[in-house]
Amino acid sequence: MKCSECGRIWHVGGEKCPTCGASSEEHLREQAEASASSEAEGATSTSEETPGRGFSRREFLIGALAGSTAASVAILVPVALTEWIEDDDGAGSPADTGGSPAVVVATFQRTKIASLADLTPGEPFDFEYPLEGQRNFVVKLGAPAHGGIGGEGDIVAFSYSCTHMGCPLIGLYKDEHKILGPCGCHYTTFDLTRGGMVVLGQATENLPQITLALDGDVVYATGVMGLIFGYRDNLADGTPVEVTA
Repeated sequence: MKCSECGRIWHVGGEKCPTCGASSEEHLREQAEASASSEAEGATSTSEETPGRGFSRREFLIGALAGSTAASVAILVPVALTEWIEDDDGAGSPADTGGSPAVVVATFQRTKIASLADLTPGEPFDFEYPLEGQRNFVVKLGAPAHGGIGGEGDIVAFSYSCTHMGCPLIGLYKDEHKILGPCGCHYTTFDLTRGGMVVLGQATENLPQITLALDGDVVYATGVMGLIFGYRDNLADGTPVEVTA
């Protein structure tokens, strides 16, 4: 099926998009055809009760799309993480958002993870962040990507932990397609050019993306977009990595 809102294609999981919650184009088309058929039947009969009319195809589609958008918001808002700011000591802490959900981004200590000379195009370079044991990788994709840095906007970094059940994704980068996976547990595959979006498998959340900054030829990790599997705030119950300038 193909999502009517974000364009994602999926094969299992029902008529709602696993990424944004919108209805599939196929489902909307079926509903529109059913409505059109019902409208045609209604036009050939009369009612002795209060007269009314059916929805036109255009009215139905507008209403369906509005409903799917509202459903997307209802799904996304409750699971949004709190925005984080950086304390004087460099540790992450919740930002004051006035009680409203914020962007799913956590800012932690700015830490050097690599230099441009360390990055061979198409080959992941591993590092731990923001805690010791939280394994991630940075890679120069050779193609522009969401959140990418560098002259070509193609340097990105992600967690190695699958968002479905935390299974490791080490060694599963496919440079030809710029994807990570399929996961050895349940086959989830992530598109690294589109912010770690799920393109196949059981996971319903994007792969956590490490936000980056480039200073000269030094690549720094500055935070995490998303929640690393097994951690309630990406920092709980662990030892922060040693900060390097």
